[in-house]
Amino acid sequence: MAAVVVVMAGCSGTAGDGVQPIPSLAPQPANSPATNTGNPAVDLTSRAALAKDQHYMAVYEWRDGDSDPAEVTVTHAEDGSWRVDVPGGAHGGKIDVTIVWTKLGFFQCELVKRDQCFHLAGPDQQIPAAHDPLVQHPFTDWLDTLLDRRNPLSIAFTDSPKGGDSESQCFSLERNSVSIEAPIPPSHYCLRDDGTITWVKSSFGSLKLVGDVMPPPDQTVLPGEVSDGKPLKTSPPPTKSPSPSPSASPSPSDQP
Repeated sequence: MAAVVVVMAGCSGTAGDGVQPIPSLAPQPANSPATNTGNPAVDLTSRAALAKDQHYMAVYEWRDGDSDPAEVTVTHAEDGSWRVDVPGGAHGGKIDVTIVWTKLGFFQCELVKRDQCFHLAGPDQQIPAAHDPLVQHPFTDWLDTLLDRRNPLSIAFTDSPKGGDSESQCFSLERNSVSIEAPIPPSHYCLRDDGTITWVKSSFGSLKLVGDVMPPPDQTVLPGEVSDGKPLKTSPPPTKSPSPSPSASPSPSDQP
């Protein structure tokens, strides 16, 4: 790990009590590359801003300990909605699920029984921990966290993983020395200059981009009808992962 470390200092209070967020970066022109200033916090924020604005479909190889690798599909539709398909995400790895966010809220859908989805939370709420597979966070609300310079994170440049993407810049994220709890667990992010996330390692294991990034659909459509039944519990049991509200996400279509 490089010796350069920059702390994203926390500020007391929130926007709700009159304290205004510290601007992270000046607006960048559309499709402009990320900044490379030599300051890890600034450079990561620049890439996170581009990643948040991307609309795409991509496949990631998910490795978690000694378990066999699985492929997680991440889709950010043009209307701002998103879905993340999680193989073996429920019932002891026996059931594949997808997590979907639209203007109507968060949903969990079974990928085998495509006629069944469950409402998990409102659009500005959080997924209950028992139903949170965690792997969607690096592509969704953690990007909002990285754009908020008040968050108590220590960020440093780090080397790419073995066999990593040569076009990516990698960063390590840790809580700073004065923080009791960070909004993101200790993690590693690798992103290209256009904001494409190529590798993430965190509490859920690691995710590595596989193949090319593909065009997204216009909107995210639930793969089944919403059921009144109980959603499935995640597998393995999730570790605690603070998750800020996704309220800053673009408003997608009213159609789930």
